[in-house]
Amino acid sequence: MKFISNEKGVTLVEVIAAISLLSIVLIGIMGIFPQMGFINKHNEDKSQAINSAKQILNEWKSEDTVTGEKVISALKKETPTSIDWPIPPEVTTTSTTDTFYTFKKNDINSEIRIWKNPETGFGGENDLIKTYKILVQVKNKRDTIIGETYGYIVVKKEMTIDAD
Repeated sequence: MKFISNEKGVTLVEVIAAISLLSIVLIGIMGIFPQMGFINKHNEDKSQAINSAKQILNEWKSEDTVTGEKVISALKKETPTSIDWPIPPEVTTTSTTDTFYTFKKNDINSEIRIWKNPETGFGGENDLIKTYKILVQVKNKRDTIIGETYGYIVVKKEMTIDAD
């Protein structure tokens, strides 16, 4: 059995080839880091947008806030007009379609939609409680939705007692 032994070492060409191959692999891996930073920033913005949307939703549907009290008061009317709706200083534009009322807040770039017709299945037209769907969308500077949430505004009808 003959063993071929080459004790000359590593040639310059082999070293350059190994360094080149290693460089290509490292450059590919280094491209991942900026992408991870971008994804982290996107997730942070989305998380903040969802929290803002939930805060707006709670403010608009709660009887314990001035805005929520005015919203519920407006929804108790059969056909609320623009005068009936709460217009806090940060709400600049409102519009109405056949389906919902729309409000835009500019302090947090957001849009609030309240459906005109209450949800069905809660006891019919003569029910003492009506629920209206509310959608809050938070947008970025390019007007792209980055977070949204929805809920229901509960409106209790005033009970009238007939005196016979």
